[in-house]
This record gives sequence, structure tokens and C-alpha cells, in this order.
Amino acid sequence: MGETPDPKTLESWEDAFQYPVAAVRGMERQLRGDIDSNRERLRSLVGASYRDLLGTAESIIEMDGTIRKVEVHLGDIGARCNSRLLEKKISNLRQWDTAVGAVATERYMFASQFAVLKSCPEAISRLLRESSSVLLAAKVLVISRLLHTKLSQHSRPPPYLETIRNRLATLRRRLLARIDKRMKSLDITRDALVDAMCAFSLATSSSPTDVLRHFHHVRIDAISEQGRERSNSQESILRAMRLYIGTLKDTRATIPSMLAHALESLKSMPLLKSPDLYTLVELNLDLHESRIEDDIRTFTPYIRLNDLQKSESERQLKQWTRRALSSLLDDLREHLESFTDMLKVMDLRKHLFELWFSNQHLCTGIEPSEVVDGLRNAFNLRWAEIIRTQSTSLRELGMTVRKIVEDLPSPASLSSQSLWDSTVISMDISHGGKAFRETLIATAQGRNDIKAVSHQYTKWLQSVENIEATIVRVQTINWEDIGINIDDDDDDVPNDTQVLLNDDDPRLLREQCSNSVQHALSTLEDTLRVIAEELDEISDGPKAMLVLRIWRDIRQRMPQNYQRYDLGITSITQLQKVAAKTILWKPIQSCRKRITKAAKGNKVPGRPLWEGEPPLPVLPSPWAFRLLREIMSSMAEAGGDIWSAHTTDILKKELRQALVVNFDDLKSRTSSSNGHLAETAGSGGDSYQQDPRSDSVGSSTARTETETNGSPMHNALTNGNLPEAYVEGRSLECGTQEVFDLIYLSHATTLKQPEHGEDAFVTLLSKLEAELDVEQVSIQRLKKSAENYWKRTSLLFALLA
Repeated sequence: MGETPDPKTLESWEDAFQYPVAAVRGMERQLRGDIDSNRERLRSLVGASYRDLLGTAESIIEMDGTIRKVEVHLGDIGARCNSRLLEKKISNLRQWDTAVGAVATERYMFASQFAVLKSCPEAISRLLRESSSVLLAAKVLVISRLLHTKLSQHSRPPPYLETIRNRLATLRRRLLARIDKRMKSLDITRDALVDAMCAFSLATSSSPTDVLRHFHHVRIDAISEQGRERSNSQESILRAMRLYIGTLKDTRATIPSMLAHALESLKSMPLLKSPDLYTLVELNLDLHESRIEDDIRTFTPYIRLNDLQKSESERQLKQWTRRALSSLLDDLREHLESFTDMLKVMDLRKHLFELWFSNQHLCTGIEPSEVVDGLRNAFNLRWAEIIRTQSTSLRELGMTVRKIVEDLPSPASLSSQSLWDSTVISMDISHGGKAFRETLIATAQGRNDIKAVSHQYTKWLQSVENIEATIVRVQTINWEDIGINIDDDDDDVPNDTQVLLNDDDPRLLREQCSNSVQHALSTLEDTLRVIAEELDEISDGPKAMLVLRIWRDIRQRMPQNYQRYDLGITSITQLQKVAAKTILWKPIQSCRKRITKAAKGNKVPGRPLWEGEPPLPVLPSPWAFRLLREIMSSMAEAGGDIWSAHTTDILKKELRQALVVNFDDLKSRTSSSNGHLAETAGSGGDSYQQDPRSDSVGSSTARTETETNGSPMHNALTNGNLPEAYVEGRSLECGTQEVFDLIYLSHATTLKQPEHGEDAFVTLLSKLEAELDVEQVSIQRLKKSAENYWKRTSLLFALLA
């Protein structure tokens, strides 16, 4: 089957039937589709045109109605524009004015003026209540003042005038207060500030010079008010500085140019003609303005614009600058008195200098360096006071130590907590061993008894460290980082400003801190020295040990930059002597009895154990060994932390001295025929014979006799050679054993830091060796045996060794 031909190409309908039936039917379907599409297109075109036609018809109808209304109005106007009728009305008005107009006008004028005056308080009150323009309120106040004066001169003034006058006086005070409030504000715009100045000039009839003087007075009062503010000291001082700088800016920007221009605008037209007055619905000037007398309607404020020149403005600004700076610095010093943290002082210092450096080019009448120096002095004085306060708080530590020492019972216990105490070994370490480690250190070093002192001293150390950290931060402030360039080419900031702020101020603070810390430590040293001097040499041993622990804690944790290696050396030595004598008192008393008992007979304990040819002792006597054991037990009971090398040396020297005294006393009693000599020697020469629990009178007498007769060591050695009676009453074996015992004890009491000069113990030993009358070889064997035995037993006396 061929393709269906396009019906549009056929010239007549007969040509279509020349094709097969199928082709004819195809052309039919094509023609029907074209007809349907053309019908839809035609329908859409007709619809659009119909809508346009309807819109056009509606417009024509509306225009016809409008034209008819215009024709009616034009007809009415034409009917009313009757020249004869107008002339008649004019004639009637002239006759009425001639007959009754003059009297009515005066009455109406009085009523209108009184109505406006009565409305003025409401208008001013509303303006103040809504915080509207103070200049507009001042204009209304001036108008009301003029109206009140005019109505008061009337032959029959209304009684309500006095009430209005009182109310206007109150509103005037409120207006002036509102003007002052706006002048004090830093957020006010320059235009609003000029309006406030103009309002003040109108309300008080002030000249521009008076306005400037009042503005400066208000601003300096605002600065003082910030100075009296104590709720937020830092923010108050910053606001005061902003007020100071803002006043310099506002004065230069508004006076005399902007203020003069604004006042000139006020003089350019009558006050009652001001457009803003007609916006006040309370006054209703549209109705009453024509009935107000001419002198009020034409009133123009008189303001001497030539009163304030630029030179006068600069002069007043210079004077104000100095007064305000003095007030600002006084307020700053008062505010800084409430600051106890140096970091807060530093933060305020940074912000104040940042404000000043950014605006110091506005300064007039004063050198910028004067402001910088004034601020620096205020901050440095407060810093110095804080440093002195925090440093001198160490005085309270001495008072705490004295109270602890006084509260400690006398005689006190020497016991100290053991490292193997159940409270120590049973500590929970599931959350870490920090607490356990701290407890071990505190127990080993005896800090449990000085917790209060240690805590107080730690707080003082932290305050010193905070001061040092603050000084470092002050020194490292980079003013360029806060947006201020300080260099040699900057004219706004002096060249040496950064040197003053970053070098001189920290140096002064360091000197003040150093002096205060040294003074505080010296005061503490004096206090503890007095405490040490007040202690009894035998009964106050526990107190001396307590103060020794306090000294050790202080000396171990000295401030890093303030090390004093000689701090408290004098009092520490005195305390060590007291502690040593307390430890030695009981062992020496027991030793004295044992030595006396052994001296009554010629039997030597351990004689069968002697070795060599000739036989010589290889073991010390029981009294010597027990003496060391008892001394060791007392030392351990007092606490191993007490026995430093220097303290141990002092104890050894005291032990040597006591042995010398005991042997001297023993020989004296042996050579005496009765006990009177022994009693005299004991009471006059041996401090270890005094009972620490005896009454104060006896102790004082014993000490006085000791000081009078000389030291026990001196009394023991003034006799020269040993008494003959003692030598004759003793056997050679007893003398040999005594020499061995003393040699053994000499090894036990060997000083780690030997002293120069004569040693009484060595002198006594040498004399006893000479009295033995044996060969030198035997003496050497004796010394060797004693030395070997000390080496074998020294670990038993670890604190002494």
C-alpha cells in the first residue's frame, strides 16, 4: 500500500477518489484532525479578545460615571462663585469687626495664650517620659516662660498661674537632670550631644562659654561617680577613662563649630515658628498660634555666639584636662585598694594603657608622659602594697609556730609515726599511688606534726610564685599585639614608653618583691630564734625537734629566686643541741649508774673472751654497748628524719663531753673518802644530772652554777693528770677494758666534720692509755680490735654511723 497523499496538495475533492479506499480514509482522518486543532485555536483567540473587550467596556463605564461627578461638582462651584454674595459677606464681616471684634479678640487672645500655657507642662512631661528631644522640651519651656510672664501682667491674672509656675519649675529641674544625664552618656551621638547643649543654653539662658563649663563640670562629676562605684571596680575605672577620653574627643568635635552652628540655627527664626513645635498635639498651635501676641510669636533667643572662641575653648579644655586627670588618678588609687590579685591589676593596667595610647593624641594642656607616669605610679604603688601584704604574711607563720610550741605539753612525747603503721600500709591505692606516696614522705620526714605550718608556708610560697609569674607577664606584654605600634617613628607614643612599661616597672617590682621576701624571711628567722632560745636544754627536746622539722620544710622549699643558705643557721644549731641533750639525758643517767657499779669491783665482764698474747679485750663492756643501744632507741623514737649529719655530729660531741664528765666524776668519787665531794661535783658540773621534771627554781639555779663554774668539759680537764687514788684503786685489766670501751665509743662518735682544736675525749683516752703502762704494740692491738668490732656492729647503730 502506497503512502497517503497530503490533502492540501489536491486541487478538488474529485481528485481524492482517484486513490485507493484506504488512502482516502487516511486523508479523511487527517482532515478531521486539522479541523479539530483549528477549532481549538480559534476558540482560544476569541476568548482572549472577549476578556479584553469586557475590560475595555468596564473602563468606559467607570470613566462615564467619573465625568458625571465632575460635571456636578463644577456646577456647584460655579453656583457658589457669586461675586455679589462674596462682597456682601465681606461687608458684613467689616461691620462685625467694628462692632464687637476688638473686645472679642482680646478675650480670645487671653484664652488662647492661657490654653497654650496650660498645655505646656503636659507636653514637657510627655517628652521627658518618652525620652524625646530635650531641645524640643527646652523650647516649650521657654515658650511657657514667656506666656507665664505675659499672663502675669494681665489686670486679672488667673489663680491657676501659680500652680503652673510651680509645675514648670519642677519640670525645669527634671529637664536639666535629663540634659545632664545625656551629657554624661558615652553612647550619645554628637548631634544629640549638641542638642543637649542647646537645650541647656535655652533652659538656663547660658552663653556658649557657660555651656562648655557646665559640660566639663558634668563630665568630671561622671568620672567621680564612676570612682565611687564599687560593684565592679575594673569596669568602673575603664568607664571613667572612656569618659575622660570621650570628653576630649567631644569637646574638640563639637566646640565651637557644631555648637555655634546649632545655636545660629536657633537664632535664624522665631522660636514659635519652629516646625517641631507644631507636632505637639498638646499645644494645638494650628488653632492658637494666630491669637498669641506678636512679641511672643516673634521671640528669638538671644545668644552671644562670639562669646566662645577657639582659644577660649582650648584654655578651658586644658584646665579641665588636669583637674579630670587628678580626679581619675585619685579614683584609680581608691579602686585599686580593693584589688588583691596582681593579675587583675595587670589586666586593668593593660586596658587603661590601651585606651590611653589609642587616644592620647587628643590630649591638650598636659604632656602624655604625665598621664603615663600617673597611671604607672598608681599601679606600681598598688602592686608594691600587694607584694608587701603577701610577703609579710609570713609573720603569721612565726605566730603559728609559737602557738604550736606553746600548746605542746612539757615534757612531750618523742614518739613519731612509723612507716609500718597500720594506717599507712592499709591505704587504698586502687586509684593511684599519689596519696600513698605523699603519706610515706610525710611520715618519713615527720610532716604530720607540722601540717598547719606546712600548709601556711605553701600558701605563702604560692603567693610569691604568683607575684613572680605576674612580673614576667608584665615584662612580656607586647603592645603591638593589642593594636598599638610603639617604635621610634611613632609620634603618638613616646619612644621610651615600652621601656618604662616592660623594663622599669618589672625591675621595680622585682626589687620590691626581693626586699619584702628577704624581710619576711628575716622576721621569721628572728621569731624562730627567740623560740629556740626560750627552750630548756633537756625537757624541751620534742619542741626543738618540732621546730627543726619546720626549719627543714622551710629551707627545702625556699622561693626559687630568693635562696638563703644561711637562713636560721644559728637557731638551728641551738635546736640541734637541745634535741641532742634530750636524747642523751636518760641513756647518760643509766650509763652513770652502770659505770659506778662496775667501778666498785675489779672484775671485768667478758674477761674469759680476751684474745692474744698478752690477752686483750675484743668486746666492749655491757654498759658501753647498752649506752649506744639506748641512744639509738631514743633517736629512732624521736624520728630518723631529725638526724642529719650536722645534728648527729652535735649529738656525738655532746656524748663525748658527757663521757668525759662521767669519768672525771667517777675518778673524783673514787679519790674522795665520802660522798660529799660527789654531790658537789654533780651539782656544779654536769648538766645531765639535772632532772628535767624538777621545779623551775632548781633548774635555774643549776644553770646559774654551770655558767658560773664553767663548762663540764673544762672542769673535767682542769685537773691535769689522773688522781693517784683512782689509779691505785683500779686493776690493770679494768683499765684495759675501759680503754677498749672508750676506743670503741670513739669510733661510734666519730664526727663527719671534724673540728679543729683540742678534743677533751681524745685527751682523756690518751691519758688512760698512758696510765696502763703496756707496750705500744698492745695499744695498737687494742685499737685494731675496737675498730674491727665497731665495723661488725655499726649497722646496729645506723643513725649514729
